[in-house]
Amino acid sequence: MGLIGECCLAGVYRNAMHVCAVQNAYNTGKSAAAGLLLRTLIVAH
Repeated sequence: MGLIGECCLAGVYRNAMHVCAVQNAYNTGKSAAAGLLLRTLIVAH
């Protein structure tokens, strides 16, 4: 594999990792928000 191919592959890999990280952060935030909402509802009653 040439240098250009390796650079391209590295870029694709980095991009995929970034997308995964964003997805994870979004899911974590979503479940945290849901938990907070649930707790607020329970406390309100």
